[in-house]
Amino acid sequence: MEFRAVTPDDMASYMNCVATAFHGPRPTQQDIDVRAALIHHRRGWAAFDGTTVVGTYVSFDVDITVPGPRPCRANAI
Repeated sequence: MEFRAVTPDDMASYMNCVATAFHGPRPTQQDIDVRAALIHHRRGWAAFDGTTVVGTYVSFDVDITVPGPRPCRANAI
């Protein structure tokens, strides 16, 4: 098993794994292209069994509301 950041070449296998895990529809090529553009490739990680993605992880920035004059940036997973 290998754990590493995903690359654009991994996105089809990555998206198929996510669809399987969350019982979603199989991604189209357009879905894969859009997601590849959104995922910063240092924040999307996967577990690989050979060339097949068998687990996924992604983090992304969000704003949360805290007491004070403005929102605070946080990391969501």
